[in-house]
Amino acid sequence: MIKKTLCILLLAAAFSIPKAFACYCSESTITFPYQTADFVGVVKILKNYKNYPNTNEYYRADVEVLDLYKGKNLKHLYILGSNGVDSYNSCGTFIKEGEVRLIFGNFMKDKSISTYLCKSYKSPEEHYYKRDQVEEKLTLLKRFARKHTNKIPNEASIYIGDFKKTINKDSVNYTSLVGVELKNSGEIKKIFNLTKDNEQLRSALEKYFRNTFNWKRIKSMRENNTGDITLFFEVRPYKS
Repeated sequence: MIKKTLCILLLAAAFSIPKAFACYCSESTITFPYQTADFVGVVKILKNYKNYPNTNEYYRADVEVLDLYKGKNLKHLYILGSNGVDSYNSCGTFIKEGEVRLIFGNFMKDKSISTYLCKSYKSPEEHYYKRDQVEEKLTLLKRFARKHTNKIPNEASIYIGDFKKTINKDSVNYTSLVGVELKNSGEIKKIFNLTKDNEQLRSALEKYFRNTFNWKRIKSMRENNTGDITLFFEVRPYKS
C-alpha cells in the first residue's frame, strides 16, 4: 500500500526571510488533487509578472498548456508567491520562465485559475514522474473523472490505509485506480476499475470498499450534496 509521505518544503531561503516557516504538502496521490481541482494540465511558464495588485499574494504567469487533463485551456494563471515584492506565504512558490510543471488549479472569485506550492511542484522532467506512472494515471482520470469535481476536505478522507496487500503478478509498482459512485444516503451504487486489474484484484477491491472502508469519514461531504457523488482512489497492491 502506498506509504503516506509528508513533503516538508522550506521556503525561507528562497525568499531571504529571516524566520523559517514550512509548508506541509501531505498529498501522496494523484487522484486526490485531480478530483478537487478545476484545472489540471502540464504547462510551460512563458512570462512572469509582478504580484497580483488586489491581494499582493499572487503573481500572474503567461503559460502554454502542453497537456490538458481537466478543465479548459488557459493562457495565464495566478501563482501564490512573491515576484518582486516584499510579501511572503509559506505555501507560496516561484516558477521560473521556461519551466514545465504539472498544475492543479482552482477558480478564484473572478474565475481565473490559481495554484500554489503543493499543487504545482511536480515536474514531468523529473525521474519520479515516469516511475510513479503519473501520466498514465492522469490519462485514465481524464477519461473517467474529468467531469467530477469534489471538494474533499483533506486526503485523509479517502486515503487507503488498511487495504491488505494482494499479490499482483504484473509489477510491485502497479497502482489500481478505482471509482466508487455513492448515493446521497452513503450507499454504494457502483464500483468500477479504471485500470485493467485481474479478477483476483477486482474481487479484493470490491470486497474492501463494500465491507471495510470507513465511509463515515466523508459523511460531511455527502450531506452537502443533493445527488450521487463519485470518488476516485489509488490502491497499490503488490507481492511483499
